[in-house]
Parts: sequence; structure tokens; C-alpha cells
Amino acid sequence: MISSFSQSDRFSEALDFFRLMVLKGDELDCFTIASVLPSCSHLERLDIGKEIHVYALRNNGLIENSFVGKALIDMYYNYGNVEGGWRVFYCISSRMIEVVGLLPNTTSMVSVMPACVQCEAFSSKESIHGYVIKLGFEENRYVQNALMDMYPRKGKIDISENIFNSIEDKDKVFL
Repeated sequence: MISSFSQSDRFSEALDFFRLMVLKGDELDCFTIASVLPSCSHLERLDIGKEIHVYALRNNGLIENSFVGKALIDMYYNYGNVEGGWRVFYCISSRMIEVVGLLPNTTSMVSVMPACVQCEAFSSKESIHGYVIKLGFEENRYVQNALMDMYPRKGKIDISENIFNSIEDKDKVFL
């Protein structure tokens, strides 16, 4: 029902129905949580979205569900809270590493970096580099390119040069 309301742009009704479920004591599953979060961002109710985020963290491993994780990331990004979205991404990635041994790959990291770099709201851009190192991606050519693109945008050309100089086998693309 909540999903139908959300998909029909009836966001207030989706939140109202969600509140009714909570008041009745209904169990909230991953589909319910993932379906109501878009309504929070469309109605600019980050406060409710954060409460749902806390609920997902505390109940039945909901935060580990990919639908819930993606919905949380989207909610924060759509609201303009890129740092919040990045934190959810980072926490989910870390949990995936711990719980099931899944790792973000180089493609996902290269895809996320430009969005974070271009967003003024995301203040800790250097933490991306640390996360890349933690995951062991620092020698991947695509990741290196993304990092070399990131640092000059922050006015840190010297770090970009250091990354370039650390590349052992430069091909024509690097030269």
C-alpha cells in the first residue's frame, strides 16, 4: 500500500499509512521501510527519515537489506545531504565486508567519487581516498584517475602529482 502511494506521488498518504502501521504495532519489513523513505525526501521530512534510519539500524538487520540501504542513500542524496548518503554507503559497505565478505568494487568507487567531488555539501572528500586505500584499490588505474581528478578540484595539485608519480607502468593514457 505504501509503495503504491509513493509510486503515485501520494507521499503524504504513504507517510500517514506508515504512521498507522507503527501505531497498530505492525511489523515493519524491508519493503515497507524502502517504500516509505522516498516519501520522506519528497516531503522534505528528513527528521522522519532519520527516525526510520534508526529503526532500520536497531531492528531485524533491516539496514543490511540492499533495498533499505539504497532507499536511505537516495533519501539523503535527494534531500541534499550527500555526506549522510556517503556515510550510509560507507557503513553498509563496511558491514558487507564484515558479515558476508562482499566488497565494493573499483567500478562502484569510481562511480561514487565524481558525485562526491562535485557536491559542496560533502566536506570530507579526502576520506574517499582513505577508504580506497583501506579496500586496496589504490593501484587500480581507474581509481587512480578518479583520485587524480579529485584533488585538483580541491586545490591540491601536489597530491594529484604524487599519485601520478606513484604509477609504475604508465601507458599512453597516463602520459
